[in-house]
Amino acid sequence: MALPPETVEDWFRLVPNLLGNEGWLVAFDGSDRLLHRHSPWGGQLIRFSVRDLEAQSPLADAATLFVSPEVRAWALRTFPELKDEESFEVIEQLAPGDAVVVRKLPWRFLSLCGLFFCTFSEIYADRHFFHPLYPSKFRQIVRRSFPRPGDSVMALQSLEAPFEAIAVSYAQKPGTFAMDFIFRVCSEGLANWASLHFAAILESARQHALWFVNRPRVVEMRGADAQWYVVLTIQSWRRGRPLVPLAAEDMAAEEDVTIIDAGQHEGLRSWIRYHPRMAGGSCFLLSEYLTLFLHRIGEHVTAFQYIGEQQLLPYQCAIQRDEWNRVQAHFHRAYSLQKAAYRHSRGGPTAPGVCENHDPRFGKNHNPAPTRQRVHAVKTVVRNTFIELDVTGAGAFKGKSWWLFWNSTAAVQGLAAECFRNLPWLLYSGAGALALLFLIGQCPSAQHHRLFLQSPSWARPGATSPPLPPERQSLSLRCKVLLCSTLELPADADETSTVDSSGSDVDEKEEIDVQSWSIVGRKIFARLAECDSDDDFDVMQNPPINTHAWSAVGAKIFSTLAEFDDED
Repeated sequence: MALPPETVEDWFRLVPNLLGNEGWLVAFDGSDRLLHRHSPWGGQLIRFSVRDLEAQSPLADAATLFVSPEVRAWALRTFPELKDEESFEVIEQLAPGDAVVVRKLPWRFLSLCGLFFCTFSEIYADRHFFHPLYPSKFRQIVRRSFPRPGDSVMALQSLEAPFEAIAVSYAQKPGTFAMDFIFRVCSEGLANWASLHFAAILESARQHALWFVNRPRVVEMRGADAQWYVVLTIQSWRRGRPLVPLAAEDMAAEEDVTIIDAGQHEGLRSWIRYHPRMAGGSCFLLSEYLTLFLHRIGEHVTAFQYIGEQQLLPYQCAIQRDEWNRVQAHFHRAYSLQKAAYRHSRGGPTAPGVCENHDPRFGKNHNPAPTRQRVHAVKTVVRNTFIELDVTGAGAFKGKSWWLFWNSTAAVQGLAAECFRNLPWLLYSGAGALALLFLIGQCPSAQHHRLFLQSPSWARPGATSPPLPPERQSLSLRCKVLLCSTLELPADADETSTVDSSGSDVDEKEEIDVQSWSIVGRKIFARLAECDSDDDFDVMQNPPINTHAWSAVGAKIFSTLAEFDDED
């Protein structure tokens, strides 16, 4: 099994036909397509392929469609109205277009992806991206003109859970473009019950893509992104490496020290030839040299050797324009003294000079991709005739004792205690199926969802139960439907409960039939897919769903709804 991709190039190396048709299974084929395939690093890849998207503002270069994470963070600080659109923060800048970010709020389309593709996953960590329960950290990379000139790529990698995603856009004709959004889930295959709603979720994907590339202030973001960094170039240093101001740690060096009286008033009288080891390197890189030079004259600026995963040639580097504007006057004064010391030391009329506004020139990237594609080695320890396996990792829970999980999940303990306290009533009423379903089917997700159920008063005469927290009140009506559906009822029952047109309440009777429950389920999906309208969505067009199979699906659905349904 290969290791997960860490760069954009890793995606195209691990999945050679990432944007093609070979190796992909088509789940839905129309104007837009939904595809899936096995992932080389485990689980499966889900791919949304949408076409004929229109950019409301003309793009001078189609490769600038996606905005760098640092510019998005700047826009959120600059334009207060954007805080209603998304919550996004850069906590560490790794390189231009490459940052560690925190996303605090879910998007509706991503919540739908979590519902349809991750509901039955044994590893629930991937839901942190689709519907984060708390702020989650990701590495986000934006790269331009890759894999072809004019293409725009945005890659995501979770730093807290096994999740990776990539979005690739490319121009179709002037003013229109296509986009492929690909992400990995831990489950294998697609659920049959979800296939009824692929058209709706594809439409949601299209609307989300249109919003993302045409969202408010995106024109200002792209304009700022184009000027966010300045590329510096060093020239004319054929007589040896440039100099840096002498520091105390250089006193023991065997290098010759050059002294010029012109630097007396700036405190830069003594100079020494720069060596890469001064910056912890082994070869000359302009980013390391300038960072050290500025530090020794009292300025603290970060220079980058990479732009969007692409490595600049050693004599170039990138600096954020605002930082460069702040220090460039001081830098040029000090660097003019460096030129004088260089000519005095090396002789001749020329000295290394630093200039700006040069086009970036990229070298061959140092990409340790073969290391990332190594097969996972299973750690084994041989003890006499027994072999012990180290199963730590994302999937280690599958083979562990339920006792360990029992002790670590207070929600499961509380639910079980309630069941045992009321065992006679559970056996009498037949509601034990519900408890068994949640103890066995829901245990792996309990620690993430913390679902609290309230026994409906109509199901237990004379009983009282503590009220739900305010944020859980919207679940009580759904729990009534869930409780009815999980009771083992005869399929040919005469008396059945009814469901109103909104799918939100159930007549308080003892039974619910297959057709009524399927209406409830389809209404839930219709509302989630933002197409809940009796004029254009007929729930009776599709055949009914088996009661017992649908009840298990329903339990999982309600568990997910518990965390993001606040619109009732």
